Amino acid sequence: MWTAQRLSARRLADLLGRWRGAGHGYLELADSVALLVRDGRIVPGTTLPAERPLSETLGVSRTTVAAAYQRLRETGVVRSRRGSGTVVRGSGATRDGLWSGTISGIDLSSACPEPWSGLAALNARAAEEHAAAFQLIGYDTLGLPDLRAAIADRYAARGLPTTPEQIMVTLGAQHAIFLIARTLLRRGDRSLIESPSYPHAREALAATGALVAEL
Repeated sequence: MWTAQRLSARRLADLLGRWRGAGHGYLELADSVALLVRDGRIVPGTTLPAERPLSETLGVSRTTVAAAYQRLRETGVVRSRRGSGTVVRGSGATRDGLWSGTISGIDLSSACPEPWSGLAALNARAAEEHAAAFQLIGYDTLGLPDLRAAIADRYAARGLPTTPEQIMVTLGAQHAIFLIARTLLRRGDRSLIESPSYPHAREALAATGALVAEL
């Protein structure tokens, strides 16, 4: 996560990556910037680059950038003040800059459901029974040996002979998508992804040099 700063046009362009699609340019630019804010890659208080240098860096008209910034202002993502530029608001800010204190509707910016009521007890049990695991850094490129063995045993019990060496526990869905794309796709291959979809999944496919078609 980046600390609040004045973001250069080049840095924002790097964060945006391949943001252009087949729709209206200003909407796609605004949506892409808003996604960076929701992801935490652009933090509240960050000043976005001025319209002219950003338009030159992105290779679009200044009108496109101005319309995108206006869209971000209308949706409450940023605020603009003379002399201070275009600044990213806090996630709970209202149009007057005050914290609303409430969240209405369903937050679709993260695939995280409400915590399970038994989670606290399960955490306590895990800490007691697997105390050694809590002394580790929390990341393992292959997965904890005991976990891989348990998964292998489950497959074997269902009739598919499996060894722990054949199991890899990824760090999350994005990690899995990236590894699968790198393993199966080559430059020029065709891949298909649903639209709308998770943008980072599309980036993982495109990074292999494959042609990404939206369904």
